[in-house]
Amino acid sequence: MRKVVMVHSVIGEDNENGTSARKYMVGESLPLSKAWQKAIAQNMIDRGAAMEIQGNASPTETKRARDADGKLMADDPSTPNVNEAWEGGKAPTKKRNKSSKKPD
Repeated sequence: MRKVVMVHSVIGEDNENGTSARKYMVGESLPLSKAWQKAIAQNMIDRGAAMEIQGNASPTETKRARDADGKLMADDPSTPNVNEAWEGGKAPTKKRNKSSKKPD
């Protein structure tokens, strides 16, 4: 089963005629029941605002990006809004360690 999920919040068309717009939020699944909805979803994927999910995969899974040789890619500092080192262009959030004080 094919599913398209937003990875960035963007404003886009909301109807077949393109006469109204709305904000698509991160994590939102796009409807794909009609041809015009599929066209909007493909446009979002092409713009990098959404990604296609197959089966039961979670959109929150983050993987390191690799080049054609399978080596890990580095982030390009000239593009501050996109992190090329991670698939999807966004690095995972760091988990904080809960520090506990040891009793004396």
